Amino acid sequence: MEYIYNIQTEAILHGRAMGELNKFNFSQYDALLVGAILPYDNGIEVCKKIRNFSNIPILILFEPDKVIAHIQSNQEGTLSNDEALLTYKLQALQSKADDVLPVDIPLSELYTRMKNIIARATGINYSSKIKHKRYCFNIANQGEVFFDAVKMELTSKHGLHAFLSTGEADLLVAFLDFPNKLLTREFLSETLKLGGYGGYEDRSIDVRVASLRRKLLDVEHVLIRTIRGKGYLFNAEVDIVNK
Repeated sequence: MEYIYNIQTEAILHGRAMGELNKFNFSQYDALLVGAILPYDNGIEVCKKIRNFSNIPILILFEPDKVIAHIQSNQEGTLSNDEALLTYKLQALQSKADDVLPVDIPLSELYTRMKNIIARATGINYSSKIKHKRYCFNIANQGEVFFDAVKMELTSKHGLHAFLSTGEADLLVAFLDFPNKLLTREFLSETLKLGGYGGYEDRSIDVRVASLRRKLLDVEHVLIRTIRGKGYLFNAEVDIVNK
């Protein structure tokens, strides 16, 4: 699954005040999990602060009993339990959280909901169909490199000329459609329809990446960067030559 950052864990382990949120490095993460009642702040207030500088997907998890007590104390007990929960959920959504769920939600549902909000936020809803016919990007010592996705052919003005296998071409298209974006092995496995990612010992993606690197002459692994324990990142600016 995409890399998720639990901001409550950070607060508890390091005693970081939520007022320093702008000092957190969220760029390497795909989404945030935020607790409704944090040690240093309310989850809704945390969400509002984050929205001042980041559009990262946020999912708020709440403990019903604590939320009910918190809302009722502010409303002087005029709301029923159901009304208090509804009030909190509405406030969370108004703070621009992407979703708000109880902590006892089944993990399978939490997983699916998190994937959905990441997909909506990033536009990753990938289809293996060819989106563009020709791409252009730069490789050190090769200058501009062109990739014809129909012919599955790599060319450059400095002598690079290679034909890719279907598997290599599909992998390169995935990288070219999402340059400078961490793509997890799980995402790539699903995208390339490899039958699902089999965990850390599944080397099918790594083997295909190694093969593509050879075709791209990426000896130093500068173009396709390995993000240890997470996946891969295509380190280049990409232009669409034609559609």
